[in-house]
Amino acid sequence: MHCQYILPLSLLTLLSLTGTLAQTWSVWYRDKTAVICASKGSSVAFDCTYSYPATQQVIRKLWFTPRGGKKLDGSQQGDVVYDTSRLIKTRYSGRTEFYDQDNNCTLKLNNVTEDDSGRFFFRFHSNQGFTGPGGVDLNISVLSLKLNENGPVKERDHVTLACTSNCNPPQMEFLWFKDGRPLPGVSGVPGGQYPLGPLSPNDTGCYTCGLGQGTSTSILLDVIYASRDVSFKASPSPEVVKGSHLTLTCSNNANPAAETYTWFQRTGLLTSLRLGTGKEHTFNQMLFQKIYHTGIDIHQLLVWFGLVWFGPQWKA
Repeated sequence: MHCQYILPLSLLTLLSLTGTLAQTWSVWYRDKTAVICASKGSSVAFDCTYSYPATQQVIRKLWFTPRGGKKLDGSQQGDVVYDTSRLIKTRYSGRTEFYDQDNNCTLKLNNVTEDDSGRFFFRFHSNQGFTGPGGVDLNISVLSLKLNENGPVKERDHVTLACTSNCNPPQMEFLWFKDGRPLPGVSGVPGGQYPLGPLSPNDTGCYTCGLGQGTSTSILLDVIYASRDVSFKASPSPEVVKGSHLTLTCSNNANPAAETYTWFQRTGLLTSLRLGTGKEHTFNQMLFQKIYHTGIDIHQLLVWFGLVWFGPQWKA
């Protein structure tokens, strides 16, 4: 058994039969020996022709799919997909086109969903009913996305996203998305693979692959990177008054977030005094005279008073 990929409706060409069918009770499905594989949201056609004795008159034609425990051999009708008597299942309403010309019984099903997967049969009635044996199997492609890296993904690493389908139709054109937005295509890469790298923090996000209107579940690419964009500020004010307190607060950008911060006070050209740890450090009683030069910023004050910051310390 193999899968045959059904292209979108705009590219679909229906095959026609040549010759004359024997005037007996019969139904012929083009895809009887294959599984039709379609992407979610696309259109599929069940190519079909039928014949019957010239003495008979067909009064009803229908397509159905066995559901709810019905037998898959076509002996039990199940859900009606299309019926010339208009008695069809609600969920198929407005999604079918029937090519009712001469002995053509082709049915086109539009905007397919995963719930449409199954086996479809054509049946017609004159003075008796006849169902085409075998039926046509429809499989809606379900996409799966994986990352070829099992451990943590770090900055400057190279990784590959791999997208697969449960029916693997040939010549699939996958689409790629990051945080719901399309990614540019890549050339010279096997179908279903999307290389990324060298990675940067900007590559962090949720990735999905698509085929037609169907998409995979998302996968999170979380790029680990060391601390950057380090800054700190003083409060309540860079204007320091003797006897007041001063709090220094450090901020930075890292993934995962930095957990250990260490503060030092310079005591000499090559020596320093460890003041403590934590994202904030407070001087409870400043021993310096008030600085009246309001144009000076906190970075200059720290150098002026001999306070040098050596943190945060971060390990990948």
